[in-house]
Amino acid sequence: MPTFTTADHCQLAYDDTGGDDKPTILFLHGWSGSRRYFERNVPLLQSHLRVICLDLRFHGESQSTPYGMHIARLAVDVHEFIVGMKLHLVTLVGTSMGCAVIWSLIELFGTANIRQAIFVDQVPLQNRRPDWPLHGYGCYDEASLQKVEATVASSLAEVASGNLDSCLVRTDVPSEILSVLESEVLRANQTGLATLMRDHTQLDWRPLLLTISIPCLNIAGGPGNKVFPMEGALAVGDLIPHCTNVIFESCGHWLYVEQPVEFCKMVLDFVHGKPLLSIPDKQVLVKPSKE
Repeated sequence: MPTFTTADHCQLAYDDTGGDDKPTILFLHGWSGSRRYFERNVPLLQSHLRVICLDLRFHGESQSTPYGMHIARLAVDVHEFIVGMKLHLVTLVGTSMGCAVIWSLIELFGTANIRQAIFVDQVPLQNRRPDWPLHGYGCYDEASLQKVEATVASSLAEVASGNLDSCLVRTDVPSEILSVLESEVLRANQTGLATLMRDHTQLDWRPLLLTISIPCLNIAGGPGNKVFPMEGALAVGDLIPHCTNVIFESCGHWLYVEQPVEFCKMVLDFVHGKPLLSIPDKQVLVKPSKE
């Protein structure tokens, strides 16, 4: 397992497959996840792309620190990784909280070395506000946040089990993948997770999204999504000037796990500049797979 050392001497674990003679794509997982969450995607992409999957600080096999438990610190880590690894014209893929890490990176450092970005099922603001009714379902105010913090402090196993219940809609995900999704949560740092969520859930990215100038693809789970309202996730694509919205109709929050073939085809078409099916009003609907 290769590691990258940040300026503050924190080692970040990553996988790098496909060869550096291909376009580069960098996957950033969500809260409590890890780089292994993309195990259904890497084999479908590595013949066409250089695929890098990074464990964020406090997650997976990356180290934890007694500070830096906020989205901006993770964004600095990713920026240092891109520069240190000499990645040029990289496509960034953020899933859930990974989207916020990309937005913070763009806010802090701009889009140098970033060719384009793909955002997967994240609302621009998780908390509820008078002007924002499309908040997250599980964490949206101080009371619900404290429930999340208490669960994280008492049992990561309960967090993992709750994730499976809330993040998946389809019932055909292989059992070995379910085991990975669950066991990787147990690697995370409890204090880091709780404090990260307190920072993450209150950040309002709507003003920043209006300024993003690179081409973007925004992918949302369907109406059965139990983490975010579909309309809230689609708001990301509506706010970014050059962005196409995609709905995975039969999927939930972990749509890239539930329909990996369709997801990877969408990613490859976007990276290679191919038309994304038919695009009426900047929106694509991905039907349930026939498998």
